[in-house]
Amino acid sequence: LATAVEAYPMLNKAKLRTELSLIYENQEFRACTGALTLFQFFMENNLQSTFTETVTLLKILVTTPMTTAE
Repeated sequence: LATAVEAYPMLNKAKLRTELSLIYENQEFRACTGALTLFQFFMENNLQSTFTETVTLLKILVTTPMTTAE
């Protein structure tokens, strides 16, 4: 959490911590297998206004290119 907030200072650490705690406690969210499926779950269920910080972080994660090892 600290690393994410340090790397992306636009995130509200306290709110993100609360949102992530709710996500980790809920079985529905835990069924999501990765960042993209969790992001899709938020969009399909219109939760982006409730979990604003998590959605912002997920947008960053799913749009940041990943490096590949050769």
